[in-house]
Amino acid sequence: MQRYADWPVRLRAAIKAAEGQPFHYGRHDCCTAAAGVILAVTGTDLMKGWRGRYRSAAGAARVMGGASLLETVAPVFGAAGAAPIPPAMATAGDLVLTDKAQHDACRGQALGICIGAGALFPGEAGWISLPVSACIAAWRV
Repeated sequence: MQRYADWPVRLRAAIKAAEGQPFHYGRHDCCTAAAGVILAVTGTDLMKGWRGRYRSAAGAARVMGGASLLETVAPVFGAAGAAPIPPAMATAGDLVLTDKAQHDACRGQALGICIGAGALFPGEAGWISLPVSACIAAWRV
């Protein structure tokens, strides 16, 4: 997976395009939102095979195999060429995972996009910003 030459512009545009979108499984959840940004920045669709196949937490778990989110996405990211890195090494445009994001009235693991010292995750009324220090895993894109 390689970023386009103009990836910073694409990153900002993808984040802005999703601004204010409420959390909704299958349309704007942590996986679809993060994968949408990565698609804009690299042209690689990390949700290929999963997109449009679930509309609830139970549906997402069923489609993705029921394992933890980390266990589910790590092999997919690796196969796409995203190398695991310590969260403290994440930079803008990298994938991150936290266990502190709050969405859909629950707490749990969530994928997000690093934007520097912070990371964005889909929330009830748009992006939720957390410090990268709240992340438990990261991948270099």
